[in-house]
Amino acid sequence: MINTIDDLAGSTDLISIRSRGNFRRPFAVVDQIEEKAEAETADEVAKLNAEITGFENELKTLVTSANEKKNKS
Repeated sequence: MINTIDDLAGSTDLISIRSRGNFRRPFAVVDQIEEKAEAETADEVAKLNAEITGFENELKTLVTSANEKKNKS
């Protein structure tokens, strides 16, 4: 806005130096789509995380068992 006023007043010395400032254009539609997708997949993500935890526990048990057998030998 200030650049336009200066230009209309005949001064173009600082027109290329001034910045537009910082502002954020909200992407409301994109944000809504992301929120909806996260809500729809939250249950599946929770199930997968629980499954991963189960596999990790099973792996720890197998490693512990293998180490015990190795130490007995």
